[in-house]
Amino acid sequence: MALFLWKTAKQASTAARLVNGQIWGHRLAMAALSTDALGDFQRTKLTALFKRYIDLDGNNVMEWDDFQRSLVNSKSLNKWTDDHPKYKRLLQTKKLAWKNIQRRMDENLDGKITIDEWFEGMAAAITGHENIWESPKWLLEWVRHGFEASDRDGDDVINIDDYRTYVQDIFQMTFDVDKNFKTLDTDNDGKITKAQWEALWSDFLFSSDKSKAGNQVAGPLEGAFIMQYV
Repeated sequence: MALFLWKTAKQASTAARLVNGQIWGHRLAMAALSTDALGDFQRTKLTALFKRYIDLDGNNVMEWDDFQRSLVNSKSLNKWTDDHPKYKRLLQTKKLAWKNIQRRMDENLDGKITIDEWFEGMAAAITGHENIWESPKWLLEWVRHGFEASDRDGDDVINIDDYRTYVQDIFQMTFDVDKNFKTLDTDNDGKITKAQWEALWSDFLFSSDKSKAGNQVAGPLEGAFIMQYV
């Protein structure tokens, strides 16, 4: 009986490895196809996003430590305690964001996402969709999380002070924040609504039109530090 159970378990394990191997091979093939669907301009924009807002320690991979770094910056800036409701919500949101991204992009399950894995995962999410609202749910939720994190005073709009704090103090970017905000503020009313934020990100992720204001939502696209990764 024991021998029978051992053989059954071994056969099941072998079958599982074969199935996983087939799925893995299929994933790699689909990833290669979807990555080819990205244009050079899209790759430039996705690189800017990766290098500026994700790989915060500059080690060329995305990992949970990068999410924690921005979380620590937000906590310190706002003088939150571990029990503060906004800190707890932001922590929960970042954990969910990392879980969603890791599940879809960490192909070798090493807890790190390389720039190539990033391209493959984002290509899979973008290809076949026209805009952010038709994309996978996790991607739209991620964009909405960015709005919530940017809107420091909770008035459902991002003004220049919100944007400056988000870009300079939390993510420590050095580009001209005021100039970039004016580009994003397409109706010149001094604020960005949630609907406008989603539209900007939709253009950033899906559009190949270089005249769109949304192309600048992750900051100006100029810079050798971006182009060297494309």
